[in-house]
Amino acid sequence: MDPLTQAIDTVDLPELVARLFPESGARPGRPGLYRAVWRGDKKPSLSLFKAGGVWFFRDHATGESGNAYHLLLAAGFSKAEAVEILLGERPLPELPKRLRRGKEKPKPPVDLGAALSEAQARLREARELPEVLKGRGLTLREAVLLGMGLSPEGDLYLPIHDPEGRLVAVKVRHLRPRDGQRYRYLTRGCGTPPWYGPGYGKRAGSWWWRGSSTPWPSTSP
Repeated sequence: MDPLTQAIDTVDLPELVARLFPESGARPGRPGLYRAVWRGDKKPSLSLFKAGGVWFFRDHATGESGNAYHLLLAAGFSKAEAVEILLGERPLPELPKRLRRGKEKPKPPVDLGAALSEAQARLREARELPEVLKGRGLTLREAVLLGMGLSPEGDLYLPIHDPEGRLVAVKVRHLRPRDGQRYRYLTRGCGTPPWYGPGYGKRAGSWWWRGSSTPWPSTSP
């Protein structure tokens, strides 16, 4: 394998973008949706993701895509400059202090049941449909009946139960993208469990989350 190909295959593309364009919002090692600031991007439209262990990008506004080399060309660097950057022959800016890697302090485990109960109580106390639910085709009453909750920041909590009705995870839908992500799980390591709604196997009908191809079924398959 030639040095350039090896460099493309091993580069941390989010870190490279963070160094060259701190305003992009990119974070080292983190896939997500960021701002292509080299073309004046106001809203995040640059996807950075891994496939087969290699980082790639897709600019949803321009349709451009490819690996780290192609991103540098799209960002306005010449072919020679892109090669120098990837081979480490061109000095790069330091990472912003807020993004520098350090030893992370261990976080206390999240009590899913308690966190969800607090969020559900907050949603029940809401006097109007929260902003995060507007345009989603649900009323406040329906969201409460489905067991959803609301975080202090206005994010939506979506409880995920197994077929027996046990809480296995809580999915969070951010009111506004955080670290380039719209969704995350309240706890790590839970995978992507299927969603089973209240009354699974007993009631007819399905619930669909707008913008997702994943139904929350309430009937047996």
